[in-house]
Amino acid sequence: MTFEKLREELAFLLAPGRIGAFDHIELIEVIGTPRGGVTINVLSVAVLAEGHPNIGDTERTERLTERIGRIDGFRDWSFGVMRTLRPVAALDQALSTLAASGEWTLSGHTLGTGTLRPDPAMFVPPDGTVRVPINNVLKNNFWAGSHVFRLTDQDKTPFAPFFADRRRLQVLSDAVSAGVPIAFAGLADLLGDVLIQLPVTVLVPSVTAPPARSILMSQ
Repeated sequence: MTFEKLREELAFLLAPGRIGAFDHIELIEVIGTPRGGVTINVLSVAVLAEGHPNIGDTERTERLTERIGRIDGFRDWSFGVMRTLRPVAALDQALSTLAASGEWTLSGHTLGTGTLRPDPAMFVPPDGTVRVPINNVLKNNFWAGSHVFRLTDQDKTPFAPFFADRRRLQVLSDAVSAGVPIAFAGLADLLGDVLIQLPVTVLVPSVTAPPARSILMSQ
């Protein structure tokens, strides 16, 4: 998939009322910073959401965890989780910048990444009789599923210690889970990636049972 095709598909799905009525982006970034080095993306999830229609161009960022350190294999690194609210239009702007310069700037600031390439869109259903592993990092994918676009890190070199010993990734995942419901210990292939989640909210099935009294009276 090309960035141009990705932007076209997103524009189609983001049309008001097609699958939802999105008015902002909630961006969750798991980040890592070597001492004296550039902060890099460990895993980012950008969720299209509703309920904050007045978010302007100025980013609104908060830290969701305390500084996470002491991960074996990452001497003098610190990790953390940031949450930023952005207007919907910022997504297309960030993808345009990424295609042109290779820089990922959805948060309002450049975040270090490997070379990111877009994958074809996938539809992720909610968990049913079979669990869907990627739901461990998506937000509230309970009802009608989500369209998910993935920007895949083509290199993943900084994360070699995680691949060498998956227990290290479990330690980081557990520390992240203390601040945000994301569990990626079993999803090492997502390291360095960016996920763009579009929940389907326009048609959410609802089944309710009639009151017990009504059932008795109808018999």
